[in-house]
Amino acid sequence: MNRRFGMIISACATLFAMSSASALDMKITGNVVTLSGPIRDTDDEKFRELMATPAGQGVKIVRLNSTGGKIDPAGNIARLIRRRSLATLADGAGVCSSACTVIFAGGSQRHYVNGERVRDGQVKSGVQKGLAYHQGNAPLSRDAGRYSPQATGRMMALYSELGVSGARQFPDKAGPREYWQISGATALSNGIATSLSRP
Repeated sequence: MNRRFGMIISACATLFAMSSASALDMKITGNVVTLSGPIRDTDDEKFRELMATPAGQGVKIVRLNSTGGKIDPAGNIARLIRRRSLATLADGAGVCSSACTVIFAGGSQRHYVNGERVRDGQVKSGVQKGLAYHQGNAPLSRDAGRYSPQATGRMMALYSELGVSGARQFPDKAGPREYWQISGATALSNGIATSLSRP
C-alpha cells in the first residue's frame, strides 16, 4: 500500500514537472516581455499576474515566439494586451503560429519584422516561420491532431473581436497538421500587421 502511494506521488510530481517545463515562458527585459513556448491552460492567469508587477507595469511590447497551444488562454492574453494598449511583435526569423496568432492580433500596434523572409504558402508542421495559421485541432483528445470545428470557430471569433478579421481567411487554408504561413506584405495588406519594422 505504501509503495503504491509512493509510486502515485512520484508519477504526479513527474507530470507536474513536465507541465511546468512546457508552459509559456515569460521574461521581462526593459519594456519588452517575451513570450516563448507552448500556450497552456493557466498561462493567461500567469501573464495577468506578471503584468500586475512593477516590472510588468513598464511593459510596452509583447514579443512572441510560440508554436501555439490552447486558444482560450491565448484569447485572454490578447484581450489584456489590447486593454493595456500594448504592441505585439512577431519575427519572420522565428515563429508565431496557431494560437500565438491570436495573441499577436491583440496588439494595438502589430509589428511583423523580417516578414520578407517568409513566403506565403502551406508548409509542414515543424518548418513554419513567422505568422502561420491552421485549422484548430483537439490536441489532448484521443483524436489528437484532428480537426476541431469548435477550436477553429473560437479562433475566428477572436480575430473578429480583436478587429483583425483579415486573419480569418488563413486557418482554413491548412489542415490541423500543416500551416499556412504569410509574408510581411500579406500580413500588412490584410490588416493583420500594422508595421513591418521594429517598434
